[in-house]
Amino acid sequence: MLKINIYICLGVIGFFAMAKEKYTDDQIIKWIWEWAGTAQAISNFFVPPKISWQHLMERKKKSAKIAEEYARAQETRGEAVAENIPIVVDMMLSKKITSDVARVAIDAYKWHSSKLMPRKYGEKVQTEHSGGITTTVINLGSGVNPEETTQDEGDTEQDEPEQTRPE
Repeated sequence: MLKINIYICLGVIGFFAMAKEKYTDDQIIKWIWEWAGTAQAISNFFVPPKISWQHLMERKKKSAKIAEEYARAQETRGEAVAENIPIVVDMMLSKKITSDVARVAIDAYKWHSSKLMPRKYGEKVQTEHSGGITTTVINLGSGVNPEETTQDEGDTEQDEPEQTRPE
């Protein structure tokens, strides 16, 4: 009896393993782009009969093509999420929701968009520097301290005394 149960368990595991691999990369990419057009959470979109989101993440690790399309779709999702902001504003103006609820929803959509598309919706970070900059010059060429030299390094002749002309 134990042998039969083991074979049944192995058969079920094998069936699910085959079911996971039955979708081609192109089918998965098509679903990724369908999902990109929505503001829906990935775990709500990728449910059977599609693959689960956990399996999508596994396939993304294995396939560079899926990983690249997923990254591009994530950026596109930022647009879809940001498009919900005017809808919330319209709902507030038509008194369907209160201004407090609208403010929270708008802030959430703005935050989510900034994470999906940081170049477009992210906050600008500007760094300013105040104070002086101190530099130290180190001469590694001749081994002589530049402050101690009195002649040019290229000048090897002795200084001759100046001759005066008779008047």
